[in-house]
Amino acid sequence: MSKQPIDDTPAGEETVRCGRCYQILGSSGDADLVFLRDMHACPPRKHHFLGRVPLILTALGAILVFAGAASILMRPPDLGPGSVVLPSGSLGTMPPLVAEFPSFTAVPSLAPTLDPTLAPTDSPTMAPTPTPINHTVTRIVMTRARVDLPVITAPTNEKFPSCDVAERMAYYGEPGQGGVVYLYAHATHYMFGGLLAASWQPNSYLLGAQIQIYTSDSLVYTYAVTEIDRHQAYNSFAIANNMVGEALLLQACENNDATGPKLIVVARPVSVTSATYAASHPHTAPRACAHGY
Repeated sequence: MSKQPIDDTPAGEETVRCGRCYQILGSSGDADLVFLRDMHACPPRKHHFLGRVPLILTALGAILVFAGAASILMRPPDLGPGSVVLPSGSLGTMPPLVAEFPSFTAVPSLAPTLDPTLAPTDSPTMAPTPTPINHTVTRIVMTRARVDLPVITAPTNEKFPSCDVAERMAYYGEPGQGGVVYLYAHATHYMFGGLLAASWQPNSYLLGAQIQIYTSDSLVYTYAVTEIDRHQAYNSFAIANNMVGEALLLQACENNDATGPKLIVVARPVSVTSATYAASHPHTAPRACAHGY
């Protein structure tokens, strides 16, 4: 082992001297060179920079972490949707707050300008055509008054009502047409006699009582009693003529005099449903009679 001046190569590294490879032992300036081998067999010298790469990468990582933390701390707070963050220095340019709101002067609103092309026309809107009624009354049933009779339309030249049936006055309408349906019969025990007897009771006995009117097209119209008018003049039709909307009117004599007072019972429509053919087409046999017998 020989002692020779050494450059600043750290101890433990190899160095080349005069074509030979040595290893440095000791500190720089006072170190020993240990001969290894000839230069052609000397291993490649290690690069000092590559040995310092891990330290450099660690330092860069620390710098990046510090920069990220600083950016998070300096970020303005999130004030929610619609918030506006003013740039630095803008607070000094904001207008001062007012102590109260300025006075407000009401301005009358202008009338809207109408488009002449949208002006209403004078022609009325046509109402939908009602469904035509092609039926006629065939039967009346009123359980409260013990009435169950076939119904016919009174002939125009009738002199005296028939027995064993009720009759519909042709001057008025049919069920479902929206007007008055006018039925009458003799006040005997097997025709409208039960209706006359029920009218002698307090009004509460008949009010609300239901009446079924069957028609030739197998429908049944249900009405409910709403009004009881006693002692009406035989030749007065004021109640029927002043009626508004659809109504069923039943008339019965109060005595055996054809010119005596009449009983009028008014009922209003409740519902309409289908009926069997047999129920809406009873056996009908009107009979000529005198005084209801």
